[in-house]
Amino acid sequence: MLILSFLGIDATINYVKKQDEKVEVVVEDTKQEIRAVYISYLEYMNNFYGGSVSINKTKIDKMIDNLSMDHFNVIILHVSPFSDSIYESKLFPYSYTLTGTEGKNPGFDYLDYFIKKSHSKNIQIYAWINPYRVSFENNTKKISEDNPAYQLLNTSNILIDNKGIYYNPASEIVKNLILRQVEEIINYYPVDGIHFDDYFYIQKEIDKLCMSD
Repeated sequence: MLILSFLGIDATINYVKKQDEKVEVVVEDTKQEIRAVYISYLEYMNNFYGGSVSINKTKIDKMIDNLSMDHFNVIILHVSPFSDSIYESKLFPYSYTLTGTEGKNPGFDYLDYFIKKSHSKNIQIYAWINPYRVSFENNTKKISEDNPAYQLLNTSNILIDNKGIYYNPASEIVKNLILRQVEEIINYYPVDGIHFDDYFYIQKEIDKLCMSD
């Protein structure tokens, strides 16, 4: 786990859906010291593979109890590392990082469980998304048919090279998919923030590569 500590802004955000489908965001800011940890998909692979529901919930309980005792107040939780999810999503398959197989139901909703346990300890949860990365490999056969990336293969919405498979961030289809994912999370889970991360991206001038199909 990567540990961070800094003076930041604790933002209380209320989302209000209007009839014209626009979203009004009301933010109230108060300064506080943020003592945060990143919990990434690597933690899932190291801790949850092969474990039963009860064993894995116990491991999460222990993680959060330890963070609480050490006075951390924010968890930046990897909810979508590879065009997938650790929660019950209508858009993305369950992450292989939980079970070893993309799309396999892990037996419970990890995001929901992390939120309930963390909030009971006064620890906030920020949902961490890698919006463009589909895979570190270029083998498309490992992408399940339930993955939205599967339907976009062989189009300009997807780029594949020896570094992996990625969504094209200049694509309107991709932009819409990301917005729908954020909307899904904030509408169904009481997360305290959304955290974006994709410094692994393979192209520096991706906007020049986007062409309509």
